[in-house]
Amino acid sequence: MTFLEGYDLGSSGALLDGFTEWLLDRKGEDSSFGWRVLVLEEAFPGSSVHWSELNEDQERRAVAQLFILLISFLKDRVGQPGE
Repeated sequence: MTFLEGYDLGSSGALLDGFTEWLLDRKGEDSSFGWRVLVLEEAFPGSSVHWSELNEDQERRAVAQLFILLISFLKDRVGQPGE
């Protein structure tokens, strides 16, 4: 996750621009949470875990979910007019 955040910072926020909003739109909900929490909510529905509390198997599951969502987001964003 640190690599992803660093890459996003290096691209002046271009990589993850709109990711949180995209996640919220998928859920059809409003929230003040950022993408990190929203990804965990998708990986572990009904649970309130934090990244620092995950065991090794849970972390693998959360990272896999993160990349599934990120790839879907980037595909959707590329398909939008003007991108």
